[in-house]
Amino acid sequence: MTSVRDRPLHILVSSTRQWNPGDEFIDLGVRNILAPYLTRNDSWHLWNRNPDLSVHPDTNWHFRDGLVSNGVMRPLRQLVDIVVFSGGPEWLGPRCELIYEFLDQNPDVPTLLIGIGSAAPLNDMRDVEKRVLSRENTLVITRSRELALQIIHILGFHKSSWLPCPAVLSSEAMHPMSKTAKIAAILQIPYGPQSIPEGHFSEIRNALDTCSADIDIIAFHEVECEFLASTFPDRTLRYSEKSNEYTSWFGQYGAVVSTRLHGALAAMSTGVWSCIFHRDDFRVNSTADLVSPVPILEPISAIDRALMATRRSEANRLEISSFKQETIRRYRDKLDPFMASCFRMPPDLR
Repeated sequence: MTSVRDRPLHILVSSTRQWNPGDEFIDLGVRNILAPYLTRNDSWHLWNRNPDLSVHPDTNWHFRDGLVSNGVMRPLRQLVDIVVFSGGPEWLGPRCELIYEFLDQNPDVPTLLIGIGSAAPLNDMRDVEKRVLSRENTLVITRSRELALQIIHILGFHKSSWLPCPAVLSSEAMHPMSKTAKIAAILQIPYGPQSIPEGHFSEIRNALDTCSADIDIIAFHEVECEFLASTFPDRTLRYSEKSNEYTSWFGQYGAVVSTRLHGALAAMSTGVWSCIFHRDDFRVNSTADLVSPVPILEPISAIDRALMATRRSEANRLEISSFKQETIRRYRDKLDPFMASCFRMPPDLR
C-alpha cells in the first residue's frame, strides 16, 4: 500500500448519524484515538448504519432502493485505504454485509474494529466475517472483556483484546472546571426507540422529584422531549440535534447522572463526574466495568453522590484525567505496531 507520507488516505468509517448520539460520541473518541496516525488532509467516508436508511429497521437492514444519502452505498477500492468500525453493536451482520464482502475481495485493506460492543449471537458469524477478522491486517479491540473472549473462542486464537469504550475520549481536552452545583440528568423514556422499562423510569422520576437541587433534564431524541417536558415541568429541558453540542454542555455542570451509557462516558470525558442509573443490562454493565471513574448506582444513591461530587470537582478531574491518559497509552500500545506494520510509518505525523 502507498505510504501515508505519499498522499492523503481515504478512510471508510462505519458509524451512524442522526440516530443515536452515543454512536457519535464513540466515533469522536475513535477519531481522537487515531489522530496521531493520520493527517488533517485525510478523507473520511461514512458508512451510515442509521436504521432509518434501511428497507425496514427491524426485518431488512439493507439500504433502501433509490436511497439518496450523503454516505457510502457501496465501497469502492479507489476510495478505501483503511476501514474503521467505529464502535457500536452492529460491527457484523446485515448492516455491514457489503463492507465484509469488499474486504474479502480486497485483503490488502487494513481494518480496525475499535470499541465494538455486544452484537447478534456470535455463533451466527458468517465465514466471510471470520476470514476478515482472522487476517493479520485486522485489529480487533472490544469495549468488554466478555465479547473479546467470545471472539477469541470462535476464531480459535488470541485475536481480540478489550479496552475502555472510546466514548471516554470523545472530548480530547477537558473543559475548564465548573464551579456550579447544578446537575444534569440524561434520561430515556419508557416508550419509543431506545426506551427503558417503565418501572426503572418511575424510580428515577421519584428520586428526582424528592430532590430540591437544581437539576436540568437532557434528552438525546426529539421524541423524548414532549414526554420529559410534561413529566418534569419545573425543570429545564435541553436537547440538540448536534451530538457534539452535548459535550460542550456537560462542562457547565458539576455532575451528570444518566440512563444512557455513552452519555455518562462522554460527560466524564469532559472532566465532569458522572454515573449511570443501575438496571439489569449486560451491555451497560460489561462496558462500565472497564471505566472505573463512572459508577453504576441506584437512583437515590446516584443523586446523593452527584450532590457530593459537585463539592469535590478538582479531585474528580484529577481521577478522570489520570484514567484518560492511561486509556490513551493502552490504545497506543495496540495501535503503534499495527499502524506501523500496515502503513510503514511512525505515529505523530500531523
